Amino acid sequence: MRGLIALATLFASPAHAAERRWPVGSIERLRIEAPVTVHVVTGGGNGVRGTAADRATLDALELRVDGNTLTIRAPRGTAKNADLVVATPRLDTIALFSATTVRIDVLRGARVTVSTAGTGSILIGRVDAERFDATLVGEGTITAAGRATETRLAGNGPGIIDAAALASERTMVQAAGDLIVRAAARSVAQISAGPDAQVTIAGRPQCTIRAARPTNIRC
Repeated sequence: MRGLIALATLFASPAHAAERRWPVGSIERLRIEAPVTVHVVTGGGNGVRGTAADRATLDALELRVDGNTLTIRAPRGTAKNADLVVATPRLDTIALFSATTVRIDVLRGARVTVSTAGTGSILIGRVDAERFDATLVGEGTITAAGRATETRLAGNGPGIIDAAALASERTMVQAAGDLIVRAAARSVAQISAGPDAQVTIAGRPQCTIRAARPTNIRC
């Protein structure tokens, strides 16, 4: 019931906002190339709902489904003030290529993957997976909580990957540039880091560290 209430709240329209809906079947992967704020709600029905100050902003968006992948695009200079709510039973992959924010309640699957290039942000309320992969290039952020048996984090900063609230048995980190990584591991952690990267691993695992500047590593 709470999930249905949350979904209804997200789909409620602000006063005087233009609205558009796109009929989209069940998807499991999301690729975002438009500067739109995206909220992903899982566990319910299917579809996309957008709101913006004017209808033209929404009509400029291109939503395309290929197999189980939804891609969201927009012409340059449009859709900066649009908000989209994507509803799907389950999502296991997010790829972000725009300076915007994506929020998802649950990312679930045997293997789940998120990536961002540029200055975008991905916020994951809960991961439920055997393996979680996160890749970041640029000044963006990836934040994740939940649980995964194996976690693999890689990036080239100066962005931030914050998976300190993600419980994991084994965690592997590859950090370059000014990347900041916060993570956790119960049993094993393997870290490879450049001279300017900063990595912190909680949980007191057995650590294997290959770092140009070991003082930047806490494990």
